[in-house]
Amino acid sequence: MINPVQTTIPQPDGSDRYVIIEPVLEKNGDQGLRSTGVFKVIKTLLATKRIYLPSR
Repeated sequence: MINPVQTTIPQPDGSDRYVIIEPVLEKNGDQGLRSTGVFKVIKTLLATKRIYLPSR
């Protein structure tokens, strides 16, 4: 997985927690970036369907 994903996690009270799941990438020499298999989970306050995440 190279691109971040926005999704919801159902909570016990019936509400949804909005999160962004973003892969941790590392440089792979001259071949670009590769996934490390590690992911960051970021809690969001906004209930948007689409978000823009700039590449780093």
